[in-house]
Amino acid sequence: DGLMVASISVSGALDCAQAMQQGVEVHNHRSRERLSVRIGISTGDATREDDDYFGQPVVEAARLCAAASGVSRAVPVEAVSTFPLILHS
Repeated sequence: DGLMVASISVSGALDCAQAMQQGVEVHNHRSRERLSVRIGISTGDATREDDDYFGQPVVEAARLCAAASGVSRAVPVEAVSTFPLILHS
């Protein structure tokens, strides 16, 4: 399963990614069923159609997510200083 989160600010996206990771860690501490989360963060203009997003930042976030491992997030260097942000998990 996966989800996509769009944010208009870098700090909001990073806070969201951190909260998701912390939630998984809390769950894993309390449960026998282990979860993992991989998060890819990208910036740029995305097109919204209905309840979905399309465009280069969506593709990049998905690729970064695939490259991340375990409970980690992958962020390109450019993402630290630009927005809007697309998260793919």
